Amino acid sequence: MIQQQPSNIVSQLGFTLLELLIVITIIGILAGVVTLSFGAVDQRRLSAEADRLSLALNQAADASLMQQETIAWFYDKKQNHYEFRQLDHENNWESLEQALFSSYQIKVPSSLIIERSDSNKRELSAESEASEGAVIPNIIFLSSGEYSPFKITLSDKDLTPISLYGNGFTAIHYLDTAP
Repeated sequence: MIQQQPSNIVSQLGFTLLELLIVITIIGILAGVVTLSFGAVDQRRLSAEADRLSLALNQAADASLMQQETIAWFYDKKQNHYEFRQLDHENNWESLEQALFSSYQIKVPSSLIIERSDSNKRELSAESEASEGAVIPNIIFLSSGEYSPFKITLSDKDLTPISLYGNGFTAIHYLDTAP
């Protein structure tokens, strides 16, 4: 006959408090890292939009000077896109076909603010432009190499805003917007 002996070994049916705390700590650290990396991705996307706009504006200034043509930058706030147009011989703005200058839908910033720093400031809403049939450029690049002085600020949610600045003569560059 087989006799059962009492077992002094207590079987583990669950996790200890220490094991649970370690797992919760690891999950918390991973969640923090993921959250921070998503914020960095958004900031990089905003920077990429600012880089593209800066490149396009500088290229427009160069193209205007080299081709001896007047080129303008138009921003449509309602549709959040911009494009470049060239002034033809009949003083009409015609679209440019080059990829960098064609109509471009802005993907990231929810806010793009244009501040003109010349003495000829005009505040026109999209409704007044449409009703008059007139299309007013935001920045004009002249064949002499000059352009309308401006500051453009791109921002989105809680991201650090990025500002582009052009003084009307030199290359367009970033303004230091660090807090």
